[in-house]
Formats: sequence, structure tokens, C-alpha cells
Amino acid sequence: MRLMLLLLLSGCAALAQSSGSVITGVVRNATTKLPVEGAQVSLLGETSTGVETDAHGAFHFSGLTEAAYTVRVEAPGFQGPAMRNLQPQADPITVDLYPLARLEGRVLDEDGDPVEGVIVDARVEPYHHGVPYLGASTTSKDGRFQLVNLGPAVYVIHLAIPAALRSAGYPAAEYYPGVTDVERAATVAVAEGTQLAAFDLRLRRFPMVTLKGRVLDLAKREAAPPIEVAIDSEPSAVLDRYARHPLDAESRFHFESVPPGRHKLQIFRGGGSDDLPYVATIEAGKEEVTVAVPPFTSLHGIVRSTVQQPWEGVLGIGLGTEAAWRRIITPDEDGSFTLPEVPPGNYTLRLESNNLQAGGRMLRIASARFGATNVIAKPLTVTESGNPPIEILLTDESGVIAGTVETPDQSEGALVVVQRTDDTPMTPENFAQAKADGSFTFGSLLPGEYRVAAWTDSRLRKGAFGADCTGRISNVTVLNGQTVTLKLKPCN
Repeated sequence: MRLMLLLLLSGCAALAQSSGSVITGVVRNATTKLPVEGAQVSLLGETSTGVETDAHGAFHFSGLTEAAYTVRVEAPGFQGPAMRNLQPQADPITVDLYPLARLEGRVLDEDGDPVEGVIVDARVEPYHHGVPYLGASTTSKDGRFQLVNLGPAVYVIHLAIPAALRSAGYPAAEYYPGVTDVERAATVAVAEGTQLAAFDLRLRRFPMVTLKGRVLDLAKREAAPPIEVAIDSEPSAVLDRYARHPLDAESRFHFESVPPGRHKLQIFRGGGSDDLPYVATIEAGKEEVTVAVPPFTSLHGIVRSTVQQPWEGVLGIGLGTEAAWRRIITPDEDGSFTLPEVPPGNYTLRLESNNLQAGGRMLRIASARFGATNVIAKPLTVTESGNPPIEILLTDESGVIAGTVETPDQSEGALVVVQRTDDTPMTPENFAQAKADGSFTFGSLLPGEYRVAAWTDSRLRKGAFGADCTGRISNVTVLNGQTVTLKLKPCN
């Protein structure tokens, strides 16, 4: 009897030890609730290993130490979560995978025949309708394409058309449903797990026209000095015959086989590759147009620091348009700089810094003012004359925002976002993944007003980033040398 009791107690102890050293669970389709077979389940922690789910969607890890683990699940056609801070436990866990969408069909020409070699991709604006889709599909001989692993979002379908068709009157690029202007494109709403077949795209042929005109010097009302021109509007920007080239002897330009409609004519004064162009919108298909180019100007500026000692490091200053960045220069030893030959227009100021410091203290860019406007956050408008200097201020002042995210399921991760209320552009430093215990820290923040919000991993997988956060955003003031402590609830 005593021996039987000892054996029974020993067996119970072994069972208790076994039940506490395992992580088991089931992987399901979040939409259908059916098991997912063949999903790859990875266990990360003191012990790192991986298994595949069986026909019932089940997985099993045993012989684990008492420590915190992360379980990551991946399966083709699904978005998988990462369950963090899991302890070995007797109760199985359930992992729901969110099915990705698929869009497939054919590309046909105007006669209904399949077209080979068309590159089809789905485009979405980042951070507003979910994660951007970065894949593309090239049509086969029968015109078929497949866009797979699409997250839930609202997409614009873009088609890049091969050269063989362009010679037959098709533009270099179109948007669904057969337009060349992205503003006129139809959007396609893709829900979670959508399997949309027979989504045929019909190309449209456009009668090509001639775009011709003359460039005049606005100040002198005479033929402009040596100038180069190019067309910089989709689809024309991808064709060599629309690329940058000189005007003729009478300051005229001439582009053949241009799609009808409005185009942006880029006009360059200098011969350098970093020249900023004057951009004029002109209509193709009409009589010869006259484009008057206003005088270009030079922008002057100064870089100052709140620290008395001389600053050192790398600081690049440039102006940019929607198409590309131009004119990256560095200031002189006294902090002064000049951006020459800038045409009137709206620009974005680009500042590239590396290892800025003074007196052993790290420096960051506090502001960049163009008159009364902080042009770190707003466009810089250049006129023909009377432009104020660009004043760039460096500072060593900083503060900290720290806190925790209170998620309903403490095993789920969260993404925390902090943004200045003056709408300073976002960078990777504005985002932080909360740790397993929900804690997060943003260090070295410029003093000022900030908004702080958080999203759980499951909400992000559903494309909810940027969704309604009423009542969940914290507005805080960051002061030099101080730490603001928060407790956040994730956005709905």
C-alpha cells in the first residue's frame, strides 16, 4: 500500500512537472475558425525551436524551462501574430491567423485579346488604409496575373505597359479602369480574406498627339538662354523620348507621340544633374504653346546652435519637389549657406544630419524657419525676389516620454506612436514596439507638444492603423530634462 502511494505521488509529481513545462495550442483561420494545417510555429526564448501544425491545427512544445517565451506563427496566405511573454502552461492557447486576400484576372487590349508582359500592382497610401502592398505580377501569354497576400485596404490598380504596345497607341502606364490620370482611377476595396477571381482589366488606346512650344525669358520677353526641358508626368516620365534634352536654336521644344491631356513641363536653366526645374503645366494636342520662365533666385541661410561652443558634424541642406530631392549642400564654417538658381515654386526642405555635436554634447535640429514659417513641417514657398533667409537652429535640449500600454491580452504586443502637434514629418524614431510587459520609452525628444497613441498587433493586422482613437490619445508637453510618464489604452 505504501509502495502504491509512493508511485501514485511520484506519478502526480511527474504529471505536474510535465504540465508546467509545455506550451500547446491550436492555429485557426480567424474568419472561418477552421484549423490551419502546416502552419510554421516558432518558439523563441531560452529554448528556440519550431514545429508545423497537424491536420487539426495543433502544435506542441515540451521540456521547457520556467521562462518567458514568444510564439510566432506563419502560414502562406495568412498574417500571423507573435504572442509574447508566454509561460509554460497546462492550458492550450488558440492562435487566430487572419487570411490575406488574392486578386487575379487577365489584362486585355481594346480588341479583347490577352496581353503579355504588363506589370500589374496594387497601390495604397501608407498609414491610411493599412500596410502598403509591395508585390507585383507580370501577365503571362494568356494575359493572366495574380496579386497575392493583399492586406485589407483600398487599392488603386496600376499597369505598366510594354514598349510593343506603346508603339500601337497605348500609353506607358494606365490605372484601372483604363485612365492615365491617377486622380481619375477607380479604387478597389479589398476585405480580409477576399478571393477575387476573373478581375479582368481592359487597356485603352489613346490617340497620341504632338506637344510643342517655345520657352521665353519672362523678364526680357525674349527667347530664353540655353535651357533643357523634359516631361515629368506619368506615363511619359518612363519614356526616353520625353527625357531631358536641350531646346533648339529658337528656344523651341517638340515631343512626339504624347498622350492627350495636361502634362508637366520641366524647365532647367543649368547643366547640372542636381538642377531644380521650373514646372509649367501645359496641354498636349493644341497649337504651339508659349511658356514664360520667371527669374531664378538664390536662397541664403544660416545654421545656429543653442550651445556656445562651435558645432561640428555633417549637416546636408537641400530642397525637394514631389518627384525628387535636389541641391544637397553643406554650410560654411560660419554656418552660412547658399542654394543657387532656385526657380519660384513650392519645395520641401530636406535636412540630413550625422554626428552633430558641440562641447561634447549631441545636437539635433530644433527648427528651420523661413520667415515666420517652420519649414520642417510645412512647404517652403520661393518667390522671384524678396525671400527671407533660412534659419536653422541646433539644440542639445531633450526630454523623455515613457509608460506602459494596457492591452486586454497581456501576451499581445503593441505599437506606440508619438508625434509633435506641429505636424513635423514622421520618421522611424516616432514608432516603438512595446516590450513584453507593455513598457515603452521615447528618449531624446525635442521639447514641445506631442500626441501619443498605441495599437495592438491584432488591430494592426486588420489594417486599423490610423483608425479612430477618440479618447485614447494622450496629449503631453515635453520639457527639457524631464520625463513624462503615461498609461495608454490601445486605439479601437
